[in-house]
Amino acid sequence: SALLVGGTYICLTGLGIGAMIYGAGILGIAVAYTLCRLGFMVAAWVLIRRLGYEIGKMFRWQAVWAGVYFMPAVFFVGILLNINFLTADGLGAGAESGVYAIGYRVAAALFVLVSASLEGVLPALVGVGDNKAAFRQLFFRCCGVFLAGGILAVILVQLLGFWAVVWVFGTDYIGAVVAVKVLGWILPALL
Repeated sequence: SALLVGGTYICLTGLGIGAMIYGAGILGIAVAYTLCRLGFMVAAWVLIRRLGYEIGKMFRWQAVWAGVYFMPAVFFVGILLNINFLTADGLGAGAESGVYAIGYRVAAALFVLVSASLEGVLPALVGVGDNKAAFRQLFFRCCGVFLAGGILAVILVQLLGFWAVVWVFGTDYIGAVVAVKVLGWILPALL
């Protein structure tokens, strides 16, 4: 799951940068996003079908229910960030929302990248659920890995945030650097 999600975002980043360099505009970015999502869907479908045959027919229903149980956490994070964005838009009468939107998207994208392997962790925890010592050990190891990933993301945002914002959005959105750096700090807490 982590490789699939990470690969999708790496492809999306490359195609998006290519679209900007060649002047394809918003349509080029939309095409890049569509191609990457279609590639993700096909790869996921192939992997699930292959695993489904190995595990049995019940795997499909278990995968669906596991995904449903996982959805509220991701949905909550998305809603929380959108509420913050709408609040900034309302309080700033639209003036601050552009720079905040950039920070919000960076934080959301980094959260998805760092937490992409949660779908793999949950079944592993369920698998050792009867053994409390093994469950506790795996749980705290996973917490450490996600915390380390969040801290690494914060460090990268602090070091590269300015250059990334200026390169992608230009100097007109230099105010977004502060939003990107501040919002980057929420990653360890969310993870």
